[in-house]
Amino acid sequence: SENVEFENADIVTPDGRCLVRALSLSVAPNRHLLITGPNTAGKTSLFRVLEELWPLRNGYVGQPRNTSPEHIDNLFLVPQRPYNVAGSFADQITYPRPANLNDPALREEIPKLLESVGLAHLLDRYPDPAVQANWSDVLSLGEQQRLGMARLFHHRPKYAVLDQCT
Repeated sequence: SENVEFENADIVTPDGRCLVRALSLSVAPNRHLLITGPNTAGKTSLFRVLEELWPLRNGYVGQPRNTSPEHIDNLFLVPQRPYNVAGSFADQITYPRPANLNDPALREEIPKLLESVGLAHLLDRYPDPAVQANWSDVLSLGEQQRLGMARLFHHRPKYAVLDQCT
């Protein structure tokens, strides 16, 4: 199926605590779903089960699988706390693949992506996309989160999960 699906799925923590019982939903391509609830309700846990980071104890969970090497994945997570890879500025956008800075298309894409997420000013601070830094130390949390959105736009997955994206 091309849909992201949960059918009678129990969302259970690794220590056995049931967060959601018998969840059923289907999200088709080009459709949106907003999941709300209090802290610790299990919203992020849905992704953990969907990506098989946590086992599915009961029910069915499905997502479209990759059929094309151009796409990094059909499902992409933009976490609440961004992950910054050890590497170049460009690597922050292309992760989990390393940036090929010999690719003129990537060099042309980077400024457009940064502009689209309100980070064009970083081009003044880091004009060379090959520059390396401890990105968690030199970028604000807000800049890191927006860089995560640039990463999402770069990879163009069929589905994106935005975890408390501000």
